[in-house]
This record gives sequence, structure tokens and C-alpha cells, in this order.
Amino acid sequence: MPEWITEPFSHGFMLRAWLGTACCAVACACLGTHLVARRMTFVGSALTHTLLPGVVAAWLLGLSPQLGAAAAAVATAGLIALVGGRREAGEDAAVGVAQSALFALGIVLMAQAQSWRDFTGLLFGTALGIGPGETWGMAATAAGALAALAAGHRALEASALDEDYARLAGLRPALLRLGLVALAGLAAAAAVRLLGAMLTSALLIVPAAAGLLLARSLAGAMAWASALALLGCTGGLLASYHLADLPSGAAMVGGCCLMFALARGWRALRG
Repeated sequence: MPEWITEPFSHGFMLRAWLGTACCAVACACLGTHLVARRMTFVGSALTHTLLPGVVAAWLLGLSPQLGAAAAAVATAGLIALVGGRREAGEDAAVGVAQSALFALGIVLMAQAQSWRDFTGLLFGTALGIGPGETWGMAATAAGALAALAAGHRALEASALDEDYARLAGLRPALLRLGLVALAGLAAAAAVRLLGAMLTSALLIVPAAAGLLLARSLAGAMAWASALALLGCTGGLLASYHLADLPSGAAMVGGCCLMFALARGWRALRG
């Protein structure tokens, strides 16, 4: 392989960044495929804003950003369930309320710090600066989210195809949607140190949208999305390593967007 690919991975910090990114990319791609297939893209995008208060609160308390993001993900799911369960408010309205309320809370918490510059890494990610403990934490969170998704995959697929049939089969589509939001939030929480609170949703949405362009089944789309997320994020990490002024989070998102563009072009060529 070319030296410009192999040489960066001879450094421990680069290898840690790639391992953490690989775990999060697969988890976010798989969960994002379910969100996009259900036309719940708005939920994935909103998670970016709802994770902010948890990340900022954890930083102010000296705790892990992933822990704060995970707590915010659970709070998001609960708030959506509370508001969306009202007759006069639908799921879209519930997501909008959760996004607005939690993002505003995040801004209030940020105002308690000495300088807004302290939050640059939390907002936009610092993949090349993660430590060994953080890598293991990302891997454990991503693995837990994937395990839960695997256990509920058939139920989620059935409820996505036909909610009425799912109810007749004894499933609870509303509860399944809520669980999916919570799992997607946990996967995003694992990636928040890599991409930051403002860019994490791209890892949920972009590879999943590309995977659904290339596959005819949900499982196939998840496989394609995972592969494209890995390729895009790896390319972004390498670009960030070789170009010192290129932020790693933005580079990885750009790599995933390039994968989507290629998938779109291939789909157009195939008609």
C-alpha cells in the first residue's frame, strides 16, 4: 500500500482515532439506515442539537462528553415520548420541541464557561486527540447500540413496512420508534468526541442515504452504509493528518458526502 496511507497509522494517536471512528461509523450507519428508511431524517438531524446540553454539562462537571451525550440522548427520547403522546402534538412537533428546548439549554450552559473557545472541540470534534480510554468507551457504547439493534431488527423492520400488521402481531410501533431514537442517540453519543455535537448527525444520515441508493433490502443498505461510512471517515482522517489546517470532523463528514455523491452517480448510471 502507498506510504501516505500506511505511515499515519504507525502513530498511536492516529490508530486510536481510526479504531474509535470505525466503531462509531458502523453503529451510526446501521441505525441511521433505519431512521432514513422510516423517513425520520429530521430526528437524526435534531439529535445534533439535543446532545449539546449533555456534552456541555459533562465538560463543566469534568466528566466524559460521551457520558453527557448519552444522558442527553435518553432525555431526548423521553421528551419526544412525553410531547408526542399528546393528542394535539404529533411526532414531528415533539422532535421540534425537544430540539428547541435542549439546544436552548445547551446555549445557557455554555454561557457559564469563561470562554466560548473552550467548546470548540466539543462542537466540532477532535478525533486526533482522543485517548485510549475514550476509544474503549466509544467501542463499548457503539457495540451496545448495535447489539440492541440486532435484537430488535426484525420487529423494527416489520413495523416500518406495515404498522397495522405490526400491531396485529403484538408489536408496539410507537414504542419501537422511541427505542430507535434512543439507540440512535447513544450511537451519536459515542461519536460526539470525534465529530462534535454539531456534525455528528451527518454520520447518521449521509452514509445511510447512500446505502439505501445502492441496496434493495434493509440489511443490504446497512452493509453498504457501513462500508461507505468507513471509507469516507478513513479518507477524511487521512486528509486531516496530511493537511494540518483541515479539521478532522469536517474532513470525515466531507468524505461521507463524497461517498454519497459517488453512490448517487452510480445509481444514475445504472438507471
